[in-house]
Amino acid sequence: MGQLSRIHLDPEPYLIQRYNQRYKNGFNGQFMSVPGKKTIITAKQDVKILIDELEFNMMQTCGCFQLPSVEICWELVRSFFAEMMPLLPVVYEDKFMEDYKDLTNPPSILLLQTVLYGGAFTYRPGISGNLLTKQEAMETAQIIGKRARLLLELGFEQYNPIPIMQTLLVFMSTVNGYIEKSVTDHLRQAVACSRFYGMHLDQSDNHDLSEYEKYMYRLLWMVLQIKGQFRALAAESQLFFSSKDRTIKVLTKEELYTVKPMVQDFLVWAFEICSVAEEIDGHRVQIAALVESGQSYLHVFEKSEFMLRDYYSRLPSHLKYLASDPESQTVWSASLHAGYCTLVLVINTHKSSRAIQYSRRLTDMPSHFTSWQMTFDASWSFYQLMEAERKRCGYTYFAVYSLFGTFGSAINMTYHLRNVDPVVRDRAKEALEGFLRLLRAVEKLVPTAIMLQDTITKVQENENYYLNMLTDTLEMEEQDKDIWDKLNQFVPDAQWQP
Repeated sequence: MGQLSRIHLDPEPYLIQRYNQRYKNGFNGQFMSVPGKKTIITAKQDVKILIDELEFNMMQTCGCFQLPSVEICWELVRSFFAEMMPLLPVVYEDKFMEDYKDLTNPPSILLLQTVLYGGAFTYRPGISGNLLTKQEAMETAQIIGKRARLLLELGFEQYNPIPIMQTLLVFMSTVNGYIEKSVTDHLRQAVACSRFYGMHLDQSDNHDLSEYEKYMYRLLWMVLQIKGQFRALAAESQLFFSSKDRTIKVLTKEELYTVKPMVQDFLVWAFEICSVAEEIDGHRVQIAALVESGQSYLHVFEKSEFMLRDYYSRLPSHLKYLASDPESQTVWSASLHAGYCTLVLVINTHKSSRAIQYSRRLTDMPSHFTSWQMTFDASWSFYQLMEAERKRCGYTYFAVYSLFGTFGSAINMTYHLRNVDPVVRDRAKEALEGFLRLLRAVEKLVPTAIMLQDTITKVQENENYYLNMLTDTLEMEEQDKDIWDKLNQFVPDAQWQP
């Protein structure tokens, strides 16, 4: 697309700046600087020592130093702040608009290309603007995304921590959009970079950082923590962070001056539920040890459930999502509710698994595990949320933001298709159709959605695949097969207490 190469940027000033920044002192200065006399260059004729020639040619060939027309650029910028930033507030809009008003001389080429990529990724014709069709926006995202990725991976601004972290956070929030790496790869890279730059540490006494830089370190770490923990929860994988290894002070609502009041509330409470998730994740090790020794573990689950109920009871009313009244809801309340449902699903799936393992030690098998019904309730609630949001505003960036939670709930619903209650079966079928419809709607934008659809369909249609997935999810063994039928009956058994 010729219109994506209308503005040509001069890379040499940025290369000179990069070379000189090698000597910047501070937390990571000992790793980033070169021993010996500092040589500061200013003349362009010295540019040949600034970067590997082959890498520089690759960036030029890919168009890393080219931008779309001014009109398209500003339309993509507006799309970025309107669609992506409400859930990923990593760029200060007022400062960006002031600093980047001259597109031919941006403070950071990497950040500018990243913002344009995010704007194209979330672009909605007729809402974001009228200069691009949906197909053109996707092609634009693909091209500009590759430019930003190459600038990042070849270290064009390797001594510029804030744009690097902003870029990684955008990449890990677009779920394999067009950046040829998995979201987990970029998450790991973001975690490593945040630690390398000391963003997890208290930098209040670091005189090499401006007050704005200190603030952005705290904000970027906070958003990374939220995104990383939600990603781990949805995938039921190990959490990436521990509060034990940080000294940074978490931003309060009053300190979050770069975002609007509603986003302030969202960040504070999203961080809160991530802290609850970390505590609950720590209970898994404790429960496993109790199960192994044949001791009661119910009190540990009760503690997890109490923490989750306590979180929800303290959640402000304007952040509690009501699927029955979607028009009065916001993308922030929807996001928090999606995280809440995901955590309920994780807790009760784990509780079902432990109940099965504990039951092997009993003479009489329990007829029912109440937690298994809770997994259905949580998945159904997640579906209602996604469906209400679809009717309220269509498939927006929120659908991509919640993709892994959608997948987890969809897989769980396949397990309930064989329930003896026709109402449960019908709801499971309805939810699955809705989840698959969502994945089909975003598959061109997010190729990962195709793989997720295939997996869900296999579990839904192939009995052996279904049994293998269920066995793995609940950590069942050969002797547990007689429990499978009982999982499909939601009949309370108040007499059984592990």
